[in-house]
Amino acid sequence: MEYRYAGEVFLEIFCNPNIWPSPFAAKVLITLRDERIRLNTEAELTRIIEDINQYLES
Repeated sequence: MEYRYAGEVFLEIFCNPNIWPSPFAAKVLITLRDERIRLNTEAELTRIIEDINQYLES
C-alpha cells in the first residue's frame, strides 16, 4: 500500500504487510517534507489506526 500527497508539503505513507508475520505486526513508513525539513519515521500499523481514530473522534 502506498499513498502520496504533494501540495505545500509532501506526504508519503508506505506499508508492505506481506513482509511481516501478520498484518498486526506490520510497520508503516511515513515521510513528511517541505523545502525546509524532512521527517521520516516508522510506526506500527495498528498504532497508526488507533491514533487516526482518536484524532477523528476529537
